[in-house]
Amino acid sequence: MFFRTRVHTNVSAFSDSISIFVDAVGSGPENVPEYGFAWDTQGSPASSHGLEFMISNVAGSTWATTELNDLDANSGQKYSPPDFALTGGEGYIRVIDSQPTTNFGMTTLIDWALSINVITARTALTMSQWRIQLGSRQNATDHNPPTGDVAGTHNPTDPGLSWSAAFKVPEAGLLAFLPVLPLLWRRGMSSAIQAVQAHR
Repeated sequence: MFFRTRVHTNVSAFSDSISIFVDAVGSGPENVPEYGFAWDTQGSPASSHGLEFMISNVAGSTWATTELNDLDANSGQKYSPPDFALTGGEGYIRVIDSQPTTNFGMTTLIDWALSINVITARTALTMSQWRIQLGSRQNATDHNPPTGDVAGTHNPTDPGLSWSAAFKVPEAGLLAFLPVLPLLWRRGMSSAIQAVQAHR
């Protein structure tokens, strides 16, 4: 599964956490993040953080009060399984700098590549329909609620949890492109999920 996130930032190096929250339609409470994927560039050492698999911890009434925890239940280490392993092709992050845009100037593309086989083997996420939302936490790890970049002109402190429209996620072994999701991040880091692709 691939996500592409476009980021506009005014710093030369990330020290933030960028998250993709997932609500599987018809699985568990609706409009509540069941799981998430996070790129934690704040945690140290980097080998214990980086691309992380998250699970719901606190289902708040706003994004500012909603928390996810590491799937491996350890905030300072990386245990795989169930987290994404550092090697073996379970998940990758690719960063492409200096991408020009009309509205934001130079931006950075962050590509997420996640194994559907790993996701289905280690979670209860169903591969039917998902809603997703974005969020970030500046100068903090992914164990904290998001403080910015919630998509859809929604502030983290606004009541309720806003989501993208539901979209179909193909089963592992199938190859498909899904519609572009025009979600725009709001803060100094402006982003849009541009495409999602799923495959084995």
